[in-house]
Amino acid sequence: MNDCLRTFNLTASGAITDTGSVAGSNVLFWTDYASKNTGFSVNLPLVNCDFSPQGFKNIDVYSIEVHGTIINLGSAGGNFICNDYSFIGIVTGNYPILSGVYGAGVPIALNQAGAPSNGFSFSKYHPKFEFISPIQSVTKIAFTALLFDGYVPTLIGATQELNFFYSFDVFVNYKFEGEEIAFL
Repeated sequence: MNDCLRTFNLTASGAITDTGSVAGSNVLFWTDYASKNTGFSVNLPLVNCDFSPQGFKNIDVYSIEVHGTIINLGSAGGNFICNDYSFIGIVTGNYPILSGVYGAGVPIALNQAGAPSNGFSFSKYHPKFEFISPIQSVTKIAFTALLFDGYVPTLIGATQELNFFYSFDVFVNYKFEGEEIAFL
C-alpha cells in the first residue's frame, strides 16, 4: 500500500534556554536523596505549532511519524538526561465513524475521535500512528504540547530551570482525496 502514498516532512528544531521563560510551562522536580538524583517532568505548551495543507485538492492522511531528540545544552545549572518525551499532536479532518454506545467510564472514559482528534501522543518509544482507514479532508496538523521527563545525576534545587536543544522531524504519508491506491 505504501508504494502509492506520497510523503511530506515537517521539521522543528531549536533551543529553549530557560523553561521558566516559556509562558504556561510547568516544570516539576523531585529528589531522591539516597541515590543523589533529581527527577523532573516538563509540560511545555506549544502555540501556533501547526500546518494547514493548501491547494485545490484535499488530502487523506494514512500515517504520521515523529522522530526527535531532546538534549541538554550543557549549562552548569541545567545538565540532565531525558528519559522520554511526548509530542502531542491533533489532526483536524473527517474520521471514520463506527456507531456504538460508550459507557460513562470512571476514572477513564472512552469516546470516538472526531474532528479535530482528541490527540495523538508521539513518543521516543511510540513514534508512529497508522490509519488503515485514512483521516480524510485533513485541514490542519497541530502540535499542542511537548512533555518530557528525566533525571539529573546530582541534587539540584526546586528552582532549577532546564536549558535544552530539541529537534523533531514529522513524516506524513498521504494521498490526494479521490486517488486510487493499488493494493499488492
